[in-house]
Amino acid sequence: MENKRIKFTALALLMVGFVLMFNSCKPATQPNASLEAAIVKVVKAFKEQDAATLNQMIAPDKGLTVLFRRGILDEYTNIKAIDLKNPVVEYQFFTDYTVVEKVSFEALPTFDCENLIWSKYGLFCDENAVDSILSTAALNQIEYGGQVIPEADINAFKALEKDSRRVVLADAKGGELVFYLTKMQDQWYLTLIDRVTSDCSA
Repeated sequence: MENKRIKFTALALLMVGFVLMFNSCKPATQPNASLEAAIVKVVKAFKEQDAATLNQMIAPDKGLTVLFRRGILDEYTNIKAIDLKNPVVEYQFFTDYTVVEKVSFEALPTFDCENLIWSKYGLFCDENAVDSILSTAALNQIEYGGQVIPEADINAFKALEKDSRRVVLADAKGGELVFYLTKMQDQWYLTLIDRVTSDCSA
């Protein structure tokens, strides 16, 4: 009986050893390196006013959608290229922010319109979150703005949102940049700029 107990204990310890060895050999989970590189590339390009780099990241067949607000409702426009020297006032790209080169892959900060501050600072991307800001803006334009928007466009917006990652850069001095990257054919493209989340004018 004692021998069986010893053998059982030895077997149990051996199994624990195998489990520990297996876990130690597993590679550590790394954030999406290509996504992080694309995020930092966009942040630096806007800061350096590098329109050429930004335009290389815009898919020719998709363009870049910019969300802005003139009144109560969010509006959007699609452009084929960024012209930083001749911006339309509604979608001027502010570059007064501190460049952050390390992306925190976690829950995104939110903007407090009462105090005009973000809930946290840094460069963030939540790979598990799907945002519907564009399709919601379009649906609100239909319901409250009297716009006629084809259902095919709404479905295209939803499909784009499903494959996109929202990125928020916010610093303690009020600098910010909010944009979306979408993966198409194994490449990350700049597809949307959000100029409404921190616009508390409505």
